Formats: sequence, structure tokens, C-alpha cells
Amino acid sequence: MRLSCAQEALADALATVERVVPGKTTLPVLSNVLLEADAAGALRLAATNLELTVSRRIRAAVQSEGNTTVPARLLAEHVALLDSCAPG
Repeated sequence: MRLSCAQEALADALATVERVVPGKTTLPVLSNVLLEADAAGALRLAATNLELTVSRRIRAAVQSEGNTTVPARLLAEHVALLDSCAPG
């Protein structure tokens, strides 16, 4: 998976989906956010606590499709450190 997107859009989407990520859980995967890049030029972010699932889509320049899960809090911290600039 390889893509580029606006930092502001990614940070906003992460802030939305991160709200359902539980603070403590016996299932470590629930602390993650699912990232899915598709050929249509979109990045989908999703998170769940097994009762509620929140998903957001943002525009992205996708060079290669794919999906992965990443720890939500760690990703949000890293995205907040990025420079705000347009992709490209």
C-alpha cells in the first residue's frame, strides 16, 4: 500500500474513528485502526469496539492498493507531527 493525502484530512478522519477505540481491551486488535487504500483514489479508515464501528473515507493519491491495521493512538501522534502541506 502506497499513497499520499492531505495531513489535515488524515488527522481529521483519525480523530473521528479514534473515538471508538477502547482505552483498555483484552483484544489488542481493537486498539488499531484499519486503513484501506483503493484504486478509486480513496483511503478508508475504520475502528470498532465490537459494539460500534466508525468509518471515514478521504481522498488520496493511491499508487498501490492495500490494507493494514495500525495502532490508532500511535498513528494519530505521528500524523500530528507531520507538516501541513498538500500531497504531491
